[in-house]
Amino acid sequence: MSGRRETYSILSSVRICVRCHPSVSVTIILLYVLQGFTPILLTLSSGAVIDASIRLLGSQDYRPLFSSLSVLAVSYDWVSNQLTGLLRLRLQIAVRTKFCPRIVEHISRLNYRYVEDPGTWDLISRVAGHTDESILHAFDSLLSFLSLIQKTAGLFLILFFYAPLSSVGVIVCSLPLTWLSLQGGKASYAGICETQEYRR
Repeated sequence: MSGRRETYSILSSVRICVRCHPSVSVTIILLYVLQGFTPILLTLSSGAVIDASIRLLGSQDYRPLFSSLSVLAVSYDWVSNQLTGLLRLRLQIAVRTKFCPRIVEHISRLNYRYVEDPGTWDLISRVAGHTDESILHAFDSLLSFLSLIQKTAGLFLILFFYAPLSSVGVIVCSLPLTWLSLQGGKASYAGICETQEYRR
């Protein structure tokens, strides 16, 4: 393959998306960051509503209940999900237009012996097929993972503040599940590699 040799990782998906459409990519990242605060706001606001309800059992003034941030957090969660979907489609079009032609160009410059080699062509078919979807999937997965860490850390801090022993139990139970999910992802990719030969 001619041209400069490049090595790609999951972080490369962010770089590619930002180069293809900077404003949309940055907006999606900001939406994911703000979504990371949604569970924290919902938890705190729900606790405030419960506390206010207990205090107002003997009165008829329920106006303090409507000052909660829960409605705002839920509304933002709904709107941001739909907005993220629209922006993702716009970003996919940009990636398909600006980056995917490079992949086709690189494949067209391959020597014939690479095309005839089953192992090389399996790798090309696995990597080059639906390149735009793969890049967007990596981009979404990375942002979702970082947002999940943000949500988990915020909820853990709240839980640790009110119930320290329970928070330790949650961590102990979540570590094996995290390990199992990583093993499942590796097994899934290994299955894709094995079936690529038959698809070819």
